[in-house]
Amino acid sequence: MNNPAPPGSSKRGRHVLETDSGGTGPQALCPGGMAASHDREVQNEEVLQARGQLGNSEKLYRELYDFAPVGYVGLDREGSILAANLRASDMLGFSKDKIIGQSFSSFIYPEDQEVYSGLVLKTLEKRGENVFGEIRLKGSGADPFYARLELNGSFENHGAPVGLRIVFLDISAQKKAEVKLKGYAEKLERSNRELQDFAFIASHDLNEPLRKIQAFGERLQKKCASALGQEGMDYIARMRGAAKRLQDMIGGLLEYARVAEAGAMFMPVDLEQLVCSVLSDLEWQIEKSGAQVSLEELPTLEADPGQMRRLFQNLIANALKFHGKQPSFIKISSRPLSGDDDESECRRIVVEDNGIGFEEIYAERIFSLFERLHGMSVYEGTGMGLAICRRIVERHGGSITAKSAPGKGSVFTITLPVTQKKCR
Repeated sequence: MNNPAPPGSSKRGRHVLETDSGGTGPQALCPGGMAASHDREVQNEEVLQARGQLGNSEKLYRELYDFAPVGYVGLDREGSILAANLRASDMLGFSKDKIIGQSFSSFIYPEDQEVYSGLVLKTLEKRGENVFGEIRLKGSGADPFYARLELNGSFENHGAPVGLRIVFLDISAQKKAEVKLKGYAEKLERSNRELQDFAFIASHDLNEPLRKIQAFGERLQKKCASALGQEGMDYIARMRGAAKRLQDMIGGLLEYARVAEAGAMFMPVDLEQLVCSVLSDLEWQIEKSGAQVSLEELPTLEADPGQMRRLFQNLIANALKFHGKQPSFIKISSRPLSGDDDESECRRIVVEDNGIGFEEIYAERIFSLFERLHGMSVYEGTGMGLAICRRIVERHGGSITAKSAPGKGSVFTITLPVTQKKCR
């Protein structure tokens, strides 16, 4: 006879105890338990990987923040420094520990405190927009340094200011270059004034004795011709010729010097109409030389009409003067721009001829003062015409170049802006 089972026990209960005592544990009855444990392990591993990636990101950010080429400081609403990068501490000459907690205004040069206050107020007014300015900062060094600042404010939801973020860059080298450039500009201005003074002297004091030489030479020729004889009269003629050439050179130098100062106001100029007027003035020379002139459509530009007339008069007169055996053929046209030029801002005018030409190595030299490629006995002139042309073109913010070859004629290319807004 079997003994009755104890209360609460059964075969199933014995099976549970036996199974449990088999060492497999209660999890053997819950197949999902193993999966849940595995999921937790995966999650833990993912968390650890995420933490590692976050740490690496924070390290990278910190390195980028500290070693950025600009200084960075974060200020509280009182203007005290809450955070600073290494570049900021390097520029100010103090460690980050000594910078943090200090008022940023304590590093500002006393004479620039008002400028800084204005930048802060403007930043608070702009609310989120960047504000830029330049001030001098003083660090541990003896001399302050110029810095370009970029300020941006932090605000609470209801609009109250929380603090400022300031990025600053040392621009001392740039400022020194600007001072140096300003010095060069002042020297250039003095040089130009001296040139103007010289031009005034040349036009008055130097011309006066030349006029007397001319006047007395003419009297000698008229009243003393018989006494001087043929040889004496030849000497007088040479003397007067030399005086006349010197007068022309002085006049050319005076005109060159006055291009920038004595020019008229800029106004719209129809170049085609202006060149027609120049050709009318040169009609006698054109007919005498048997030259042919082809004038194509030219643009209207903002320019000094008097100087534009002088420019084209010089170029066309040169083409008439330096002709070859064949009658001169002169073509004046406007060509489209190419390359990086903006056609909406500039126009290109070309003056070309079939004259004697010149060696390409002289293409730049011919624009120099008193430069002549031929002797006075071959072609008359002062050597000032093309120098004046370049000065006129440069005053208008343009450029002029020349291309040529012996016996192949010359091509002068002028590039001029449509308006003078960028040049004035």
